[in-house]
Amino acid sequence: MKPRAWKSTILRPYFALVLLVIFLLPMLFLFQNYCKKASEINALKEEFAILKPKLTRALLNCNHTSEFLERYKNTNHFYLEKYLETMQFQTQKVQCIEHLLKIPEFTSAPSLLTQLDQCRHQNNSLRLKEVCNRVNKDIQETELKLMHPVSIGTEDLFAILSIIENKNIGDHQPEVGCPQLIFKSFDLKKTTTQDQQQIFKLDFELIKREPLAS
Repeated sequence: MKPRAWKSTILRPYFALVLLVIFLLPMLFLFQNYCKKASEINALKEEFAILKPKLTRALLNCNHTSEFLERYKNTNHFYLEKYLETMQFQTQKVQCIEHLLKIPEFTSAPSLLTQLDQCRHQNNSLRLKEVCNRVNKDIQETELKLMHPVSIGTEDLFAILSIIENKNIGDHQPEVGCPQLIFKSFDLKKTTTQDQQQIFKLDFELIKREPLAS
């Protein structure tokens, strides 16, 4: 094309527009591509924001489960039956009453005989009843409750708490093989007897957690 023809073409009104369009097309393409990528990234961020708490909980649960199984791997499944339900309460009081009953003047004392019967009665021992049982992966969880409240002394209370909470309380020490025991409810009422001794009425519910037996 001759120089004069080029000059004529450049001076036409639409030529600048054509040049602008040619210049902007790559930029529009890049902008469109950027917007698409940005949209995909935002979608991934939203999805990750939703999944992150679930992943975190799953990871924590996994770690917690592993730690739990390692800590309680030597649990005695019959720990409560062996150490808690065989406990005898108010032994000092029983010994005192038995000593008094050996004295001729108190041999047939109705109040002493009644107290001795109450201390020795089977209904004053801990008897647990299974309420429900759940299994979550490798962990077995059992809810238990006392079949009836029990009357106990101060040292009896310390001994019970030591066995359930798996720690030393006063002169009382826990036994080997304790599962994870959690009080679901705990009701303790204190009364004073005629001889000014403190007696507690105890009722509670427990959650027992232990590794699932293989």
